[in-house]
Amino acid sequence: MNNTIPLGLSATVNRRTRLLIRNHDGMSVALPASAALCLYALVEAQGEVLSQEQLMDIGWRHVGFAATENSVRVMISKLRRALAALELDHQITLLAVTRSGYRLIVR
Repeated sequence: MNNTIPLGLSATVNRRTRLLIRNHDGMSVALPASAALCLYALVEAQGEVLSQEQLMDIGWRHVGFAATENSVRVMISKLRRALAALELDHQITLLAVTRSGYRLIVR
């Protein structure tokens, strides 16, 4: 299994270390386990919407933890902060889709 997942040309995520890495200089931010799992799923969805239920299953329930819609909102907020900290928020966007869920847009 490949340990790195590309996010367009600007970043990668390392599955083993859960680091979000800016490609041009290697600067990185560590992601919480649930946020990393959800980010992997959003990348694999290739721009399709993942519902809050799907994200709760992916980030928490499959490992035996309870999750709520608030858990998803907090996780999305952490992902957005990580993207902003690496100044990637203009190239990579987590979009909330009203009454549907979230999708990842990579430019």
